[in-house]
Amino acid sequence: MATDLRFAKWLLKLTAIFSILSVTAQGVELKSSVNPGELRINELTLDVKGELRVMGEKQLQSLPMSVAASVKFIERRVDDGSLANELRTLRYYSDAKATIRIQNESTINRLREKHGLVRGKLSQNKLHLVAAQDPLTRDERDLLDLSGDPLSLAGLLPASEVEVGNNWTVPSEKLAAIYGLDEVKRSEVTIKLSKFQDNLATLTLAGKLNGTILGSSTAMTLGGTLTFNSKTGNFDGWSLTIKEQRDPGQASPGLEVTAKLTATAKTVYEAKELSDETLGGLALIDDQHEERLSYVHRRGVFRFQYDPRWKIRADESQQMNMQLLEGNLIAAQANVRMVQLPAGAPPLQLKEFEQEVKTSIGKHFVKFQDKHEGVNPLGVRTLKIVSEGVVETVSVLWLSYYFEGPDGYRVAFTISLEDKMLEQYGEADKALLETMEFNESLQQAKVQEFDVTDKK
Repeated sequence: MATDLRFAKWLLKLTAIFSILSVTAQGVELKSSVNPGELRINELTLDVKGELRVMGEKQLQSLPMSVAASVKFIERRVDDGSLANELRTLRYYSDAKATIRIQNESTINRLREKHGLVRGKLSQNKLHLVAAQDPLTRDERDLLDLSGDPLSLAGLLPASEVEVGNNWTVPSEKLAAIYGLDEVKRSEVTIKLSKFQDNLATLTLAGKLNGTILGSSTAMTLGGTLTFNSKTGNFDGWSLTIKEQRDPGQASPGLEVTAKLTATAKTVYEAKELSDETLGGLALIDDQHEERLSYVHRRGVFRFQYDPRWKIRADESQQMNMQLLEGNLIAAQANVRMVQLPAGAPPLQLKEFEQEVKTSIGKHFVKFQDKHEGVNPLGVRTLKIVSEGVVETVSVLWLSYYFEGPDGYRVAFTISLEDKMLEQYGEADKALLETMEFNESLQQAKVQEFDVTDKK
């Protein structure tokens, strides 16, 4: 009898052990859910410390730098999830600010209030953030475009069920979206399901990757912890660390930094800022407008919109330089020059502009391809000349524009590109031609918000 009792207890223990093993080995499904109309509040903070590497007169210089940024926004999911590689939200940013310190100079970037309403789109693993009213400036766009954006995080989830303790590899294209890279060339980044309890999955990220950003090579060592709610299909919190070494490039400086992003998110059931009543008939999804950025002259003399592929290299009171990036290539260069003639100065004639262009090109000039005089959609008198030339056996095009403003203000654009880059160039000058306007028209529109930065 005693033997039978001992056998029964042993069998009971064995059954319990198998039961525990069964639960432990049970796969967990971690799948992002799509709930059209769902509202989420996201708060992100970014802390960056390290060195900026720029080319001095003779050699590379290292400048101490730091960034402290914070953004807070409510977002409303507006797509239905029918397109696997396309996610859409409307966002309202109640706070977005970054303090950037390079050596002894500090700059504070803020999102202007009128740009608080933003369309968010993750399409083909590329994050797009576009203000619903008019284009963001480059500084505003960079402020909002943080690594670990909530729209991109679903790319970290496994394709099938996983068990606690298991690892999986993150696809390169998903990492590019999460960390804002143009391309990931090599990756050794994995995710581990470290814990699963009460529908909450703790994910641990670790690894290294090499890729490109703004035409520069970068190497990153990544780490992080994320909390995913399998019941709601959302990430409730994430903390990501990045150690980055970026080579100096033609369009961006080099970096050696350590960055930490911390974020929380939660569901809410109403948000006045994103209600149908407040939106007032605004289309929830709008693909009718091209994605553009806005440039405003530092003294408010003129402004224009431009293709986001243009990167501003230098920006001074009287002149600026821009480069058009197409992948890792510089497809075109633009020099912008502002002059102020005496008030009432006679308009520049097309023949005079021809001679100026020919003189500036000098010995490389071959012929004029096109000439045009007109008025852009905003009423600004515009001269345009397209010239052909040769520089060291390379066929080059020069696109020269002259914009005439009030009070003697004039702005001249000179865009140069190799003839073979014409297809990549496309209509990269279309936005600036259509939208160039001067201070007089801005004042008439009662737009006074020219500057989005504070300098100390």
